[in-house]
Amino acid sequence: MARRRRQSEQWWAAARDLGFTLRDDSNGNSMVPHWDTMAASLRPHTMLSEHNWMVGSFEGVQAMVTYYFRDGGSSADTHYTHAMVQIDPPLFLGLHVAQRTWLCGVPLIGVPLFDQKLYVKAFQPERGHAIVWPGRHPPVTDVALSALAHKRAPEVYDSFAAITVSRFEPDAYTLKEMLKDAALLARSTIDRRAMIGDTRDEAAVKNAWAHFGERERMTFDASRRALHGKFQGFEASVYTRSTPTALWNQVLLALPTDTGMHVDVSPESGLTRFGNVIGFSDIEVGDTHFDRTLRVKGNPAPLVKMFFARSETRAAALGLVEKYGRFSIHGRFISVGTVRPAVTDTDLRTALADVATLARAAAGQSPPQQGPYRA
Repeated sequence: MARRRRQSEQWWAAARDLGFTLRDDSNGNSMVPHWDTMAASLRPHTMLSEHNWMVGSFEGVQAMVTYYFRDGGSSADTHYTHAMVQIDPPLFLGLHVAQRTWLCGVPLIGVPLFDQKLYVKAFQPERGHAIVWPGRHPPVTDVALSALAHKRAPEVYDSFAAITVSRFEPDAYTLKEMLKDAALLARSTIDRRAMIGDTRDEAAVKNAWAHFGERERMTFDASRRALHGKFQGFEASVYTRSTPTALWNQVLLALPTDTGMHVDVSPESGLTRFGNVIGFSDIEVGDTHFDRTLRVKGNPAPLVKMFFARSETRAAALGLVEKYGRFSIHGRFISVGTVRPAVTDTDLRTALADVATLARAAAGQSPPQQGPYRA
């Protein structure tokens, strides 16, 4: 107990020295591939702990520091301190550059200088290789290898660069050095990405989104590949997301009022039914077909049941899961990930309209008028 209190005080002192603020986390302290996912999980600081996130600005760019610990019982304990700097706008390559380990099965790129220490994955492998290819400027590989030489693990995703050490690290000077390395790695990657440019297909998608935004009076952010505005009377956003194996869109619609609940809806399966039998039950709303078809996990249960009380809402939810696999509702927001990215304005309209169908049903609204809709 005394050790943890001392660590908490050291962590707070480091945040103060860096000029960062502390935040609490609602989803754990581990690093995940998307910057906005981590940022959205942070909550106002309520209790001092070594597991608080440090959040601030470093060299004019958004930055975060977190300590992750998993109790493995003995020598299997895991300790990581991550210093992360945002890449904004994201790279949209599904990029992941990291230290190679003996378990890593990612193919080599054919350059020993890189392959011995690092690996790269990307949605389009040839473009991922172009980002890290040694001997080209900016020297992404040189920056990453320099970090490894100082026993710091470099890592790059589409939306941030990170430097990690395998320990609890509360020293402000060391954290600042880690942030410097992360910032340099981020800048080098951003510059190299700009040199690669967009493909013809990417340019065509941007044109389609811009056309859709103009017609629907929504704002299109070309660099972030996102749309914001109103669609069929609802506040709506469409974001582009990427991993090394997939590219997709996240569609977000805001309901008129806060539901007060957090719920994830997915198909029921034999495995989840078994989970119900042994006590990991989902929420049942009282409709036999709905309850047997969908798995509803969240809280508070009374609000979830109230939300799905109307048959129109349940029908819209069934349709959404059938088409997109799953969706979630957090407070006011309905969130759906598309199976594949929207490449035409018709794709965008269909995805938004599908989510709006559930939003209208939940709000008790009538279907929209025929023809182009103007909010």
